[in-house]
This record gives sequence, C-alpha cells and structure tokens, in this order.
Amino acid sequence: MANFKKGEKRSPKAGRRKGVPNKTTVLIKEALLESFNQLGGVNYLLMLAASEPKSYAMLLARIIPAELHAEISGSLTTVVLRNYTGIEWEEKAKAAVEAERLH
Repeated sequence: MANFKKGEKRSPKAGRRKGVPNKTTVLIKEALLESFNQLGGVNYLLMLAASEPKSYAMLLARIIPAELHAEISGSLTTVVLRNYTGIEWEEKAKAAVEAERLH
C-alpha cells in the first residue's frame, strides 16, 4: 500500500471502478431474496399485508417513486391499477392467509 502525501493526486486507477457494487451489499440482497423465497414469496407478502398493514405499507413506500416528472404530448389514457382504499387487497390478503393456513 502506497503512502500518499497531502496534496498529491491519486492515480486514476486507484479505488473501485464506477458502477462496481459493494460485495457486502450484493451478499445481503441475495440473502434477502433467498429468505423471501423460503418464506413463500408473494403469499408471504399477502400474509404480511393482512397481518401487518403498516409494515406492508412501508415496503410499498420504499418502491413507489415519491415524485415523477414527465412531459406528455398527445393523448393520455388513464388506467386505475390499484384500489388504494385497501379493501380489495385486504380481502385478497386474508384469502391468501387462509389458503396458506389450510396447506
């Protein structure tokens, strides 16, 4: 390991290259995906939504963009993909939990 003196520039080849992920982060993400699959994947999320709606909402908040900036030209068709009242999702989640319990 070279000793650097104050004011000296570092070699352009020094350090990690741009875009190379941290090994620990990669390992943690892989472990989380594996645990998600072992817990039941989508069925686990449905169970979580039914039993711990606040935790489920926090997960959703982490993946939904806070802001979206877009420029739209031409016609626009609006399609509602989710019922944000939670009623429909709550019923599906309860049904999934019940189905999982019966297995």
